[in-house]
Order: sequence, then C-alpha cells, then structure tokens
Amino acid sequence: PMYVMHVSEFLKQEGRPRPHQDLLADNKLHKIEDKDRHNIATSPIIFLSHQWLGASCPDTDLRQIGILQRVLQRMAAGDVPD
Repeated sequence: PMYVMHVSEFLKQEGRPRPHQDLLADNKLHKIEDKDRHNIATSPIIFLSHQWLGASCPDTDLRQIGILQRVLQRMAAGDVPD
C-alpha cells in the first residue's frame, strides 16, 4: 500500500515533522492499495523524498519542510515557471 496526505493538509503542518504512525492515527494519511488505483487515476500524486538532516529528526532546523510548503503553495497558485 501507499499512504498519501492531501496537499492542503501538508500545508497546515507546523513545527517538526510528525511520525507516520501519529499522522495515521490522526487520520491525516490515506491508504491506497492496488485495488484503489482506478479511483486515483485522475488525481495527481506528488512523490517527495528528502535527506534526513539529523539522527533523530528529519529536518532539525525546519528548513526543508518550509521550502517544500512554499513551493507547493506556489504550484497551487500557478506560480511555477515552465
């Protein structure tokens, strides 16, 4: 399965990134399985990956998440160069 979070929900995130299990428990993540793939065929999914900057926290200075949130906000506003 793949777990996804709606962009609008991601943009609400503040502070240190929360663990997957916490987001799942709070219904912030949605599970997509192979049988669901026809339902998401028209919905874009953005896959993100980043380097962990610390041993116990992926973004110790909250730089990466802030940059990503700003880029996603610009994309949503149509303000991204070709």
